[in-house]
Amino acid sequence: MAAQLMHRCRWLFSVVVPAASAAPTCMLAPWGRKVIVRVLPRLSVRPLNTLNISGLKDNEQTQTDNKHLSSQNFKKFLSVATTPEEVLDFSKVYHVDASKASHIIIKLSKLAAAGNEDTARIINDKRFELLFLSLSQNISQILNWTLVGLLKSCYHLDSTMEKFEIVKQEVYYRLKNLNVKQISSLASFLASSKQIQDGGNLLTDLVINLELRWTEIEDVSTIVTLISQVGQFSPALMERLENKALQLAESFTSQETRQMMQALALQNQRCLPLLRALSYYLAQNRSELHVDTIVDLLFACGMLNFSHSRLLEKLASDLLAQAPKITPVYVVRYLRSFATLRWFSLPLFDATTQYILTNADQFSPLQLCSIMLSFAHLNFQPIERDSFYNLVDQKISGLLTTLSPELLVDLVWSLCVLQQVKVPYLQSVLGPAFHEHLLHKANDTSHKGQTFKVKIMHINATALLECPEYKCPSLPPQILQALAPRDPRKPTPLQSTLLWVLHEVLGDKAKWRISVDTIYGWQLTAEVLLNSDNQPIPLKDFVAPHLFSSEGTELLPPHVRRMAFLSWEFSNFCHQNKYLLGGYTMARRHLQAAGFIVVEVPWYEFQKQKSDTQKIAYIKGKMSKAIAKEMAK
Repeated sequence: MAAQLMHRCRWLFSVVVPAASAAPTCMLAPWGRKVIVRVLPRLSVRPLNTLNISGLKDNEQTQTDNKHLSSQNFKKFLSVATTPEEVLDFSKVYHVDASKASHIIIKLSKLAAAGNEDTARIINDKRFELLFLSLSQNISQILNWTLVGLLKSCYHLDSTMEKFEIVKQEVYYRLKNLNVKQISSLASFLASSKQIQDGGNLLTDLVINLELRWTEIEDVSTIVTLISQVGQFSPALMERLENKALQLAESFTSQETRQMMQALALQNQRCLPLLRALSYYLAQNRSELHVDTIVDLLFACGMLNFSHSRLLEKLASDLLAQAPKITPVYVVRYLRSFATLRWFSLPLFDATTQYILTNADQFSPLQLCSIMLSFAHLNFQPIERDSFYNLVDQKISGLLTTLSPELLVDLVWSLCVLQQVKVPYLQSVLGPAFHEHLLHKANDTSHKGQTFKVKIMHINATALLECPEYKCPSLPPQILQALAPRDPRKPTPLQSTLLWVLHEVLGDKAKWRISVDTIYGWQLTAEVLLNSDNQPIPLKDFVAPHLFSSEGTELLPPHVRRMAFLSWEFSNFCHQNKYLLGGYTMARRHLQAAGFIVVEVPWYEFQKQKSDTQKIAYIKGKMSKAIAKEMAK
């Protein structure tokens, strides 16, 4: 640092008097006083690019002290240069100052990255050492933006920065003089470059500066960049960036809103005030959004689990207006996003179905599998269902053996939900050839693995309860036992309250079970046996074929019926109405086919019961209605 400081102050020691000898000279000072000045002899200084660096031969030394290239021609030279050798030879022909040297190093970095060049060979080249020597002697003359680009290029050339420490020190020296865009650019680069080994300290200082100077940010692109790449390193900075974005939300364009929501989704940053503001102002925009913008916005909303009815209505309306221009990839993406958001538009989905039928040849089997899964999740039945399901069957039925086990299970499960499954599809996942994969998945405790096992049990239940034409064996008991859930699920607030009410209604705990896991893959909130007088009776002594292991051995007496209580949470319904999602509609069908009287307790009804007396009366009324409906059959 001392050497650098001396270099910066070198002009203080320079002599401005043009003299050729060292003899004393008389000069007139102000007010006529005579001053004796000793003038030192002028030193002969050669340009740095003419110094003989070890390794260069004498005949390679340039004699081009007076050859200067204009800035315009220099930029043109860099734009047309295609190889590192061509750029390195520049200093042999023209005079190179610090600014030109920095631009040359930046160009070398780009060429090395584009051509996958050996960066070690470049930085050890004597010509490169000459360039860097010229740069280091006058690094203070480099403009700030050029310095930022130079530091990035140095990191590209050598992630350890062993030979470029002076560049990093210069950035430290100028840190307070850099504007917020330059700091943001450098911080984003360091945060996103995993190969950098010693950028942590500099990144920390840059983040601290951004925390202090966040009010200077005025453009959306800087906010988006910082949120997506730097905000994760500082919760305080992330909060301030969100506040800044909220201040500017009204002036966002549709593209800026898209970028902001994608950045939030990338960091899983569910800032509800900002998301609501962005959605509100975008929904007010009367201009029609482009398809790719709509798809990206839907994906971001799905990733953040954020549903805004007015925004989704606008996106669906704009998609419907552009239905003929939509490609199969876009169809798959927006249907998957709508399924994740539990939201659908009937006109848009009918138009999408018609588009699929019209352009069937453009859809691959994998895309059709994804579309079926989205339709099943939302329990959507197309108007032209026969034509649509025949198309799917024609394109997929012959490829079942080529699908991955996970995709095959998703497809068959979707067909079960939509009540369109055929025997060959059931055989493909319930047959002995698939058992080995099921046993392998039995020990998978991940969320994806648990979902896979539950879907297999749903498919097996469909074969047992809804497909009389299926004559092949279902899953054997040892497979079902391996698929059984092992960890008890924590009851939700709705389930906990419901269990308390049932205790008040049913009384003795021997007369009912709670949190019942069935071989059908569904968990009952509670189960009770009712005699001919519709009174609960003890159930542990009786056979329970729906359990993985039955406690009792006695058969049910005549006129004794099983009653199942199902609590439906907010997440079990479509977002904009009170329709159950496809999987839970199938649960109702399965339990009714298994002989249960099903009592459904949806959240929107149960939360209206404020007092305990109202809740008890509500449950008794639901039980009476379910019994009456069963007797009416």
